[in-house]
Amino acid sequence: MTSVKFYENFPDQETFAKVVLAALHKNYIFAGDIRSGKTIVCLALLIIFCKAFPGSRWAVVRQNRPKLLKTTLPTFFKYCCPSNFIKDFNKSELIFTATNNSQIMFLSEQFEHDSELTAFWGLEVNGFFLNQGDELQKEMFNMSVMRRGQWKIDPMPPAFTLIDTNPTDNWLKEYYDLHMRSELPKGWYFQLADLEKNPYISEEYKKDLKDTLPEDLYLRYCKNNWDVVNAIMQLVSWEDIRACFDIKKDANKRKCMGVDVGHDGPDPSVWTIMEGSNVVPSKTVKIPKTKIPEVTRKTKQLMLEERISPEDVCIDAIGLGAGVCDELEEEKYYVIKFKGSNACAQTLTGTNFTFKNLRAFSNWLAADEIRHHNIGGFQDNKLISDAGSVKYEIRGNDILILSKEEIKKKLKRSPDDWDSFTYANWARLYDIFQPVPGIALV
Repeated sequence: MTSVKFYENFPDQETFAKVVLAALHKNYIFAGDIRSGKTIVCLALLIIFCKAFPGSRWAVVRQNRPKLLKTTLPTFFKYCCPSNFIKDFNKSELIFTATNNSQIMFLSEQFEHDSELTAFWGLEVNGFFLNQGDELQKEMFNMSVMRRGQWKIDPMPPAFTLIDTNPTDNWLKEYYDLHMRSELPKGWYFQLADLEKNPYISEEYKKDLKDTLPEDLYLRYCKNNWDVVNAIMQLVSWEDIRACFDIKKDANKRKCMGVDVGHDGPDPSVWTIMEGSNVVPSKTVKIPKTKIPEVTRKTKQLMLEERISPEDVCIDAIGLGAGVCDELEEEKYYVIKFKGSNACAQTLTGTNFTFKNLRAFSNWLAADEIRHHNIGGFQDNKLISDAGSVKYEIRGNDILILSKEEIKKKLKRSPDDWDSFTYANWARLYDIFQPVPGIALV
């Protein structure tokens, strides 16, 4: 492997590569920490097989096309494929053709749209790489078993399926458990990947991960803990909340306001004002359930009294809140309309976790500001109680915030103060939108 000039393994990758090249198994899993070199070595192995077997065909499968375009393909061309080995790359079909006519097809599973995986019926390839297997269904693995070795050439390459994965609780955890008990069935190879064994990862990056990720995610992604999955966790710790009690010295005096409009029952409407990084406790307004015109009038009043620009006001634009936004727009007050159920395009840096929707992202954004002690003025008892009650959950690779209804069961009331704060914080960070380590645009 070290003789391959365009790619050089470090020891952990070398161990995995030697086992695959020996062709003693059919199914190979490289599993564990982020940034441990799993994807790169699997893609490089496909290039080696392409070189060794002219005219061979291989498939790389990812959950969907956007993830192929944004992560897998850039890694492939930057680290794994020498430019002088490229004959063609079909950008519409995502098919790489080598100078010796070997091919690698980059395919999308799209299980939510094609649960029978009909797009793979009749596919003839020599082998598969299931990239981020924790995002894929076991049906996709079964399909790889049926379709590998179906492209006939002379000489025939070994037929196999490579899988890389982060710690997960889906079908791949069965093989982790079997590996840990030394009970893997014949034909399987499993290797744990360790972030610490990647010599190209800086201490600064590892420290950033430890400081940024909540403990459960850090244990899962950086310490190979396969048991810290799908647990319901407190979004922000009481310790971090307490660290945000005091007013911070902040040269930034820009004011922002979040408005949570009461929807049903006893839920009040809540206005939270921030000045710079501080919540201004004396400026928080709570009014029992009100009608749309009353919320509109109060919002305009506070904007005028506190000299807050409409573009620095964020309003929950669902239900009655949508009516408030409409009335304000009629009077040329163009505020930020927040729709928490909208899809979100953010992910946690270095991981394959995505936010289920904007509500999850805005809650995480606010919690991260508290975790980094960037917020002051957290003094209102109701706001403190609300902040400690919010829970998040990992379902598959999605980060979700428990619904208001689920939180109400615990608090016997709605976390309106927290919601209003998250809207104010959203307005505060709206122009930056990548304000903290650990969150990135994808």
